[in-house]
Amino acid sequence: MTEQERLVASVDQIKTFHFSQFIRWHLTAVKSIRKILLNLDDFYGDLLPELEYDNEEADIVHSQIRNGWFYDAVAHAEQAIEDLFSVMMSFKELATFTKDVLFYRAGDAVRYIREFNAEDLKYLSEEMGFSYCPIDENDPEYVKWADNIKHFIVIGYETE
Repeated sequence: MTEQERLVASVDQIKTFHFSQFIRWHLTAVKSIRKILLNLDDFYGDLLPELEYDNEEADIVHSQIRNGWFYDAVAHAEQAIEDLFSVMMSFKELATFTKDVLFYRAGDAVRYIREFNAEDLKYLSEEMGFSYCPIDENDPEYVKWADNIKHFIVIGYETE
């Protein structure tokens, strides 16, 4: 397999991965949980007799159940962050992207998140797989860089 064939196959794998994932699942889950939390009484009203045990006086809907949903929302938010960073880690080697994103080690993702430098534009560009170019819209190198990024977004890989 030639380098060009390998690149085309990798881009195809990435597209297949992308279309088989619902990227916004965790966001949807958090918003759904928020809706439940804002309407606990309506949501659990007809279930109360089934939820009570031992004639307990505690308001389990507004304590244990509310807390459980809240912790579940936090877990979804954390997982969404980890998923994003696992994808970014996996983009370093396009030829093995799908394998890497599906079988990454959680410890590696956590370490990557801790070391991630969101303040450094050059670092961000490199981590996102783009060549770095200082922002100056009149600079021909910047225009070439911006066109390359547009191409990447549409096609899925840099031209150079």
